[in-house]
Amino acid sequence: MKTRLLVVDDDLDHQTLLQLNLLGAEPELDITVAGSREEFLDLVRNNEFDCIILDFNLGRHKGVDVLTEAGADLTGVPVIVVSSCQEQNVAIASFRKGVSDFVPKEQAMTGTMLWKRIEQAVAAGQAVKDDKRQAKRREESLLRLSETDALTGLMNRRGMERWVEQSRMRHDRRLEMSCVLVDIDNFKHINDTYGHAAGDRVLREVSALLRQCARDCDLPARWGGEEFVLLGTSSNLFQAWSWAERFRRTIEKLTIELDGQPVRVTISAGVAMVPTAEIHADTMTLADHAMYLAKATGRNRVCTWEMVKYRRLAEAIGMDRAASPDARRTQFIESARASLGPCQLEHLTSHCESVSALACRTVRWLAGGGVAEQARAAEQVRLAGLLHDIGKCAVPEEIVAKPGELSADERWLMSAHAQEGAAIAEALGMDEAVVAGVRDHHRWHARPRNVDEISDRHGWAAGVLAVADAVVAMTTERPYRAAMSMSDAITEIRRFDGCQFEHAAVEAVAGISVGVCEGSGEGIDRGRRAA
Repeated sequence: MKTRLLVVDDDLDHQTLLQLNLLGAEPELDITVAGSREEFLDLVRNNEFDCIILDFNLGRHKGVDVLTEAGADLTGVPVIVVSSCQEQNVAIASFRKGVSDFVPKEQAMTGTMLWKRIEQAVAAGQAVKDDKRQAKRREESLLRLSETDALTGLMNRRGMERWVEQSRMRHDRRLEMSCVLVDIDNFKHINDTYGHAAGDRVLREVSALLRQCARDCDLPARWGGEEFVLLGTSSNLFQAWSWAERFRRTIEKLTIELDGQPVRVTISAGVAMVPTAEIHADTMTLADHAMYLAKATGRNRVCTWEMVKYRRLAEAIGMDRAASPDARRTQFIESARASLGPCQLEHLTSHCESVSALACRTVRWLAGGGVAEQARAAEQVRLAGLLHDIGKCAVPEEIVAKPGELSADERWLMSAHAQEGAAIAEALGMDEAVVAGVRDHHRWHARPRNVDEISDRHGWAAGVLAVADAVVAMTTERPYRAAMSMSDAITEIRRFDGCQFEHAAVEAVAGISVGVCEGSGEGIDRGRRAA
């Protein structure tokens, strides 16, 4: 490869003589010429040279002063100053500016001295570059070692935190960053029972699956101990939760033989979302809270920061037991309103209110006991109806509002709203029967036939709520279908009488609907008389 030289001299004759002398010493040179300060600065800004031969006096400027203007553009490039003036102070001024060598111009134009000095300067400069390159490689290697977990080969916590600090602004601001924190369940038991070598094997197996399941845009790391973290760009919370849930199922299938015994491994995971431009170490804390909720509620599950957030909100409101249950519910919805979508809000308000009203009328239709018993039953089912869908605040709006059929993962997350709703209802200070009604309204099993028989059993409201919820949902306009007539809705629930829906509740709602549909008032009158 040819040596690239830049000759800087404002005298055309001197330029020619310098070029002829250099080419005579080494014909295979690539020589560029600059005749002014402006040309010099432009050339070094846009080109790379192996060495620069610079006249001490460059028109109205001192050549060495122009070096200062070039600044970083000359980093690592050796400069040899030539001058017609052989006074010692000229050479001293040149060296003080950091040049590599000084050659009197008359010697530079004849003989091989200039070329030999160039060879020496280029060799010395290359040696410095090589040393810096090797030092940088060593530094990068040490940095990789310090930021890599020796056991699993994944990035460690230090590496992840540095990556977060240095790389957060490079992400697409249209997306959000997802953080999934994973913890191996009962890992201490594995260590205590089978030894630390077995525990290390489990860590390696889980980390290998994490690396295998990670997408190209994801960054997996070992966060510490038996905890792993995965950062990635996700378009929404469901996408991040869905990945974590699939990974949980993958781990659930993992069986490792330790001491000749098959050992099943499970994980608990927490998911948090944050705009890409705002990703920071505290994001891990949100996912950490969600992960601890997963562990506290049974392990081997995935929870989101939204689940934690709404439970904490309910706990804070529930502390005020002087407020009525209705006031606590209203305060919860108003406090959460800003973060709810239109469909979520509709489910928590008007839909719940309609279900509550129909469920109350159903209970009064069924009731045959005393006035106090009827009132207690009606109040419990009224509150359970008002709260039965409150868990949908933790279900992403895009799923609640989805116009088409839900995928398997979307159905699974949607079905979790009952459990989340029960936790919120309990945190709000509702009694056990109300909490049970919220929790079980989507999983009814065979129950007694009338309120007299069931008034002292928890969960009795679930059968009534299941029917009321289905009828209100079918007779309400939805994004994915038109509203049914009341008679068609009754026909539909009767198809599942005794298996999906409680027979007594089905007949009660059917009886109420006759009065509504026919305008006879008989059904409504009977409900009023029962009340």
